[in-house]
Amino acid sequence: MPDRFPNLPWPLLIRYGEARDEQERGHPVVAAWATRDLWEILIRFLGSVAACEAMQHGGPELVADIQGRLTDPRGMSMGKWTALIEAAWKKPAHPDLPFREVRSTLFGRHNKPTGMKHLDGMESSFVPWRNRRFGHGTLMRKHETYREETAAWLATIDALFNRLNEAFAGTTLTPAAPPAPELAWADHPVETDRPLP
Repeated sequence: MPDRFPNLPWPLLIRYGEARDEQERGHPVVAAWATRDLWEILIRFLGSVAACEAMQHGGPELVADIQGRLTDPRGMSMGKWTALIEAAWKKPAHPDLPFREVRSTLFGRHNKPTGMKHLDGMESSFVPWRNRRFGHGTLMRKHETYREETAAWLATIDALFNRLNEAFAGTTLTPAAPPAPELAWADHPVETDRPLP
């Protein structure tokens, strides 16, 4: 998976692999949950990048707006994350910001919601689907529905990942805080006080 999307962060790739594996194993409900998690991770990741860029390069009004959204005492729902992405990137401070290609993937060259339409804002977007299938304790009995819809969402994310992988090419995300110890994702042992099943 890292070979296919080398410019995307590991948490996305791990969940993507899990969703694909569960779909191939014939576990449609588990695959659907993994696909839901995958999209939520993607939205939070893009929102975090958008917020960082806006806070660093935006004017006082935009910075105050982003700060207010991130510190909302009611928390950040998926809808609020997608609204944050729009606030930060739909009308950027100037066109040559570091993540302009990522922004272009979501909003196109003329601020039309190209990739963004898959995240939220339409009845066929991810957030409404998530709310219908998983919100408020809803769980359908027909597994075939999950199989079909998960296959469609994974195909959509394949296309979006391809575009985002190109858009993030040549960029490096580094923390502003002191660096944490390096983690070897593939080989890092999991420590737990509970016996593994």
